[in-house]
Amino acid sequence: MNYFAVALGGFFGAIAREITGRALGTSIFPVSTLAINLSGSFLLLFFMTLFLERITVSDTVRLGLTSGFLGAYTTFSTMTKEIYLLLLQSKLLIGFAYLFLSLSGGFLSGILGRALALYLVNLNFRKNTVKDEG
Repeated sequence: MNYFAVALGGFFGAIAREITGRALGTSIFPVSTLAINLSGSFLLLFFMTLFLERITVSDTVRLGLTSGFLGAYTTFSTMTKEIYLLLLQSKLLIGFAYLFLSLSGGFLSGILGRALALYLVNLNFRKNTVKDEG
């Protein structure tokens, strides 16, 4: 069942990446891949924090969403190809800026996703505690 969940999540993640990529379009700077990878980093740590801190889900659901959907949605290989092509075209500044933004931005996006999840968990915990005390 876990394999099916990953495959199903991957199917929808790949479609989401294609739709997002088309919506953002192409330019000299690979904005669509950057946006996809940053949002994927945010969502991965957001959901994993919720799953670890507050919401109990089965391994099948967790794997379908994280490894399946987000694994297919984000794309390290496309980022690598785009950086390589920028460097081949002597667009060194753009290529290295893209690399820096991808790595540092992905890390910061993940931290923000985790922070939001922890905030929501603590907010929900406080609401439940106030109700229990009242």
